[in-house]
Amino acid sequence: MPTILAVDDNGQQIAARLLAAAGDRADLVQVVTGGTYLGFSVPDDIARAAGYLDDDADADPAPDSVPEPEDDSAQSGPEQELAAPKKAPAKHTPRTSSRAK
Repeated sequence: MPTILAVDDNGQQIAARLLAAAGDRADLVQVVTGGTYLGFSVPDDIARAAGYLDDDADADPAPDSVPEPEDDSAQSGPEQELAAPKKAPAKHTPRTSSRAK
């Protein structure tokens, strides 16, 4: 599901296009407000119908263009041993007297 961001204060226009493309599935257009910009998270077919998703963007990259990992030892996997967790240092709380002087 792509997220379409309204970076030029055009959130109303984007929302209108997405809702028109969604038709009776308007509940699938979700507003995303966690970042700096207003965004809309929608399924691929709605984003494509609204003109925000190219067909080429969905295509898998050619096998030649996927880089091979250089060193397998740098990747974490189930075969690697995990380091033992360390204990957190104890908090030191100064003692105070509850007796009045």
